[in-house]
Order: sequence, then C-alpha cells, then structure tokens
Amino acid sequence: MINKEKVYVVVSAYNEEKVIGSVITDLQSNGYSRIVIVDDGSQDNTVGVCEDRNVILLNHIVNRGAGAALKTGIDYALTKSVEIIVAFDGDGQHLASEIKCLIESMDKKEAEVVIGSRFLGKKSENMPMRKYVVLFFARIFTFLTTGLAVTDSQSGFRAFSKTAAEKIKMEEDCYAHCSQIIEEIKHLNIKLKEVPVKI
Repeated sequence: MINKEKVYVVVSAYNEEKVIGSVITDLQSNGYSRIVIVDDGSQDNTVGVCEDRNVILLNHIVNRGAGAALKTGIDYALTKSVEIIVAFDGDGQHLASEIKCLIESMDKKEAEVVIGSRFLGKKSENMPMRKYVVLFFARIFTFLTTGLAVTDSQSGFRAFSKTAAEKIKMEEDCYAHCSQIIEEIKHLNIKLKEVPVKI
C-alpha cells in the first residue's frame, strides 16, 4: 500500500481565490499533506488564500501557462522523497477522494502514468457541448499523432510514478503540454492506464 506521505499533489492555480481554499481543504481532508500549490502569476488573492494553510507555495512572477506550472511543481516534488506525483487542477473540478483510484493502479503495478478520464463510466457534470466536441477532436488528433487510443487526452487529472516523471520531458508551457505528455509516453514506452473520474 502506498504511503500518502510519499504522494505529492501538484495543484496549478491561476486566479482561483474563490475556490483554491476549498480545493486545499478537500485534499487535506482526504489525507494528502504534501500539497504543492503553483501560483501561475495570479492577479487576484490566490496566494493570500493559500498562505497559512500548511501547503508548499511556489510562485511564477508572470502567468506562464498550465504546462509550465505543472513542470515547476513536478520539478520541486522530484527533489523530495516522492513515489507518486498527482497533477490536480486548482479550479475545483476534481475530487480529492478520487486520487486513490489513480494511485491504486500504480500500487498494483498496472501503470506508470494514470489518467483520470471523464469519458469512462462516470457522467461528468456541467460540460458544454462545445467542449465535448473539442475534446472529441483532440482525442482523434492524439490517436493520429501517437497511435495511443486515449479517451481523455486533455485531462488535467493525472498521476505519475517518480520514474515516469523523471523520464517525461515537458517543454510546452500552455495546454499543449497535455498532448506532449501523451507523445512522450508513447515515445518512451511508458505503461499508461486510464481510470474513470467525475468532473
């Protein structure tokens, strides 16, 4: 069984002062104490809300993008005694209770990277049709460029083993980093699995 003290949760946040407090509370209530908040140049009070909440707070002076924020958090976690790094969005769309679904697959040695998919078995709420269409075409593009049939290639809810995180090179600062990660997984022959999550 994986020790939660060895699980680092990297939360990318940009102008999330209204929800970041509840995101932190949700994570801590589910037993995750290694929480790395990467404030990506927020112009609101995101940083102020995070202070004095027993989290690790890293700051980008300017907004660099979700990919850059994730890389900053992963690079930090890799300097610590870590086994699993979980990418978790700071906008409140993910449930901390579902992190266990991702890390259990790693505990069973089923994968080195696990993606939480909103299109496997569970109905995600409040998703506009336009977003469904965009994600559908993103899935096709990912398959054509990598050969991997991933149902939710743009998911921001992911878990990486330490070994996988060390191997994957992240060079895209913005949302293109999602596709780049899939390309790296294919290129490096990293074992990948998707599990159903609710958004």
